[in-house]
Amino acid sequence: MATEPPRAWGQAGQDIVAQRLFGHGPGRRYVEIGAGGPYTNSNSALLEQLGWEGVSVEKDASLVEVWNRCDCPRRNLPVCDDVLTCNWTELLPWPAGTMIHFLSVDVDDLSLEALLR
Repeated sequence: MATEPPRAWGQAGQDIVAQRLFGHGPGRRYVEIGAGGPYTNSNSALLEQLGWEGVSVEKDASLVEVWNRCDCPRRNLPVCDDVLTCNWTELLPWPAGTMIHFLSVDVDDLSLEALLR
């Protein structure tokens, strides 16, 4: 019996592009800035389903609560923090210099400022 492939959730296919570029399985990492909800328009849900590990950061505590109450909970739960003031050294679980394969930044007008941090 064939298993159903993981579902892509990204709004513009960012998750599919990352998967095609870097594959699937252990050793792949993502950082998602401006995580939003756990699945709708998520740039990381597919990657997580494919075995990637990651960190999702969301400033809106109500959206983080949606992740925590989700019927299909995500393995990599989001961190509720402000990406413009957070301490990235403490936030990321990997040692400095660890390769991050996919960086998703979706904080609208603050995207450039978030990248500069």
